[in-house]
Amino acid sequence: MKRIVSIALLLVTLLVMSGCFRIFPRRSPKVRTVPVANVSDDMVKFERRFSADGVAVNMDYDHPHEFSEQTMRNELALLVVRRQKGGKFGIGSKWESRPAFTRAATESLAPALVTAFKEASRSDKILFSVAGQTGQPTSGEVYLRDNELVWIFKEIDGRTFLGKDIFTLDSEDWRIEEKAGMSVRKNSNARVMKVVRDLSVQPQVTAAVAGEQPPRPEPREALSREATEAIVTPGAATGNVVSPGLDDLEKKLHTLKKWKDTGLITDEDYAKEKAHILQQLQQL
Repeated sequence: MKRIVSIALLLVTLLVMSGCFRIFPRRSPKVRTVPVANVSDDMVKFERRFSADGVAVNMDYDHPHEFSEQTMRNELALLVVRRQKGGKFGIGSKWESRPAFTRAATESLAPALVTAFKEASRSDKILFSVAGQTGQPTSGEVYLRDNELVWIFKEIDGRTFLGKDIFTLDSEDWRIEEKAGMSVRKNSNARVMKVVRDLSVQPQVTAAVAGEQPPRPEPREALSREATEAIVTPGAATGNVVSPGLDDLEKKLHTLKKWKDTGLITDEDYAKEKAHILQQLQQL
């Protein structure tokens, strides 16, 4: 009887040790990075999970998927970072907005992501890394599942979401702006910020404020000449004649320049409207 008890205790001890001290380690899945054909590994690559037997694990991503470059640019432009900037002596604090990706980063990242989504399998998350506003990396991962485009930011402009830096999850100083069909989920354990974008919802464009570059929700072709004139020239749509003053015309020039820089209007439309406004200025 004592021998049986001793054997039982020995078996229990081995089981406990195998669980706690991993004497018999489990064959856990492995994660590998896989290059994307014709795309720089420094910008975009795949993260693929393999089983212990070396078989790619189906993660149920909706890949491969066809995005147009303009659609991807629009999605990148919707990702806006807001920072609360305090005024002098703590008075007059305000929110300042700017795109999560610079214009240069968007132009290079959009086609790379389009290629990656075309080639990705149901096992692949897409890793991205581009230079931010300060030259430091903006990096993370993205995937498509159930018609939701999920962005997971690990850093923006070299800032992580935990630590002594102000760009922390529990701080109100920095945040990612939410829009229609877009939610931001914070995960302090994973040290990431997850942005979930429902592609079935058309997001509303955030009103432009000083220092903010408005996102481009539609291709340039969607902004017609009539619509541009109606926006640039108040009262044109209703037939009312408005005589703008010097301040109004200067504001129009500033707004036009901002729209041209962000691609809301073409260079040709910008040149025509600028000439029209300068003509009005000469008549004052």
